Amino acid sequence: DVVVHLPGEGYLAVDAKAPMDSYLAATAVQGAGPEDEERRGELLEAHARALRGHVDQLAARRYDRALGDSPELVVLFVPAEAVLSAALEADPALLEHALGRGVALASPVSLLTLLRTCATAWARTAVNDDARELLELGRTLYERLGTVAGHLDALGGALRRSVAAYNKAVGSMENRLLVTARSLETLGEQVDSPTLISADAAQVRTFTAPELTTDEHPAPTTT
Repeated sequence: DVVVHLPGEGYLAVDAKAPMDSYLAATAVQGAGPEDEERRGELLEAHARALRGHVDQLAARRYDRALGDSPELVVLFVPAEAVLSAALEADPALLEHALGRGVALASPVSLLTLLRTCATAWARTAVNDDARELLELGRTLYERLGTVAGHLDALGGALRRSVAAYNKAVGSMENRLLVTARSLETLGEQVDSPTLISADAAQVRTFTAPELTTDEHPAPTTT
């Protein structure tokens, strides 16, 4: 009669066709004599048997398989607390029998509690899904920051090597080529000496953050 949507694409079937004929007949017995009490007791026992039979019918239908991703449970809604109490009084083992067959007997109060529990679980699952997605995005961002930091570190090393190579070339030109060229006074006056790159100008800034100075960049952990 009703299908409740559960977190994770699950479903829960609710049946609302609890048998009521014998119970209504028992409440219609007005007398207080021994015969009336006996008749009322017989009708209430028939009511419990009818409810037990309906439980077995619901269990045989296997709604959990028909609905797909569903718990092995179907809810049998009994429309009044007194109706369920009368059946349990006449058959004390009825509740345990129903749960053993995968059927939960629910009165209006317990059904509302069940539905509220489902709603709360649904809301928490949605929040957890959002948090899980945000955490995954954070991990991806952290990993990509580490990758970019590695590229920049490699680029800084290349710049340092380039500056060192340039300064070596300048030194070689001044200490060797120009010495030879200056032995020829005319040629030596026409050759300009290149300028060395100063240490301050050649300074390559390195990373100082702990996350970016290690060889590996572990993803953040959560508790």
